[in-house]
Amino acid sequence: MPAPEDPVRTDLPRRGPWTFAYAPGTHRFELQTEAVVEALTASVVDTITSVIVLAYDIRSMSDGFRVDGRVESFGVSGVTGEMNAGVDQLPIEFSMAIDSLGRLSEFSSPDTSTCGSPSAALLASARELLVLPPHTLDLTTTWTDSTSSIVCRGDIPIVTEARREHRVSGTVALRDRRAVRMLRRSTVTISGASTRPTQVVRVTGSGTADAEFFLDPVSGRFLGGTSRSTADISFDAASRREHFRQHVRQTITPL
Repeated sequence: MPAPEDPVRTDLPRRGPWTFAYAPGTHRFELQTEAVVEALTASVVDTITSVIVLAYDIRSMSDGFRVDGRVESFGVSGVTGEMNAGVDQLPIEFSMAIDSLGRLSEFSSPDTSTCGSPSAALLASARELLVLPPHTLDLTTTWTDSTSSIVCRGDIPIVTEARREHRVSGTVALRDRRAVRMLRRSTVTISGASTRPTQVVRVTGSGTADAEFFLDPVSGRFLGGTSRSTADISFDAASRREHFRQHVRQTITPL
């Protein structure tokens, strides 16, 4: 994973403790997602790739830090070529507040797009991209948290809830610096329902995800990482049921 250019090159103590706080200023990232979706009931496989560029303007506060962010660009393609992303206007702005314990306490956006708009999915990605560890880390540091997001498929609002377990695994060499490596294991549940004029459609599913991320305490930078997830999803409508298996790989790269 390449690290951003930075004049500071300092090795970290290999066993900690390390203190991490995001440096004030602008942090930009590219989030690349590849989703392979298998329609198990129809033996159909599709692959969708998306690339999002996000920027976070971070400023320190007495009780944590605040972020004014924006989705700067977005592109998506499928097996048939480029697809219409359907995002009306970029950038999409958002703001975040993180408390002194590293917990997200506020997320808001002036974007008023409906649930079915791709903007909702982009804002969900923006909300989850930044890694928010405790201020002080060492090899015994573990913590848990949970997230919840709503993204629509057609007219069905789908709620994805994740319980996440984090742990610090030490330091690794990234180019000409050492970085703190963090591992995250997530258990995901998926649910949704929509009442149509002629039928009720219900969505259920579950899955797991594993990720590794890298932090540079010296420069106060998140150096990106990767994640892989698998989820089984079912759509039930009257006597018809469709099953899907989704494999997702994500790569976060600092710009």
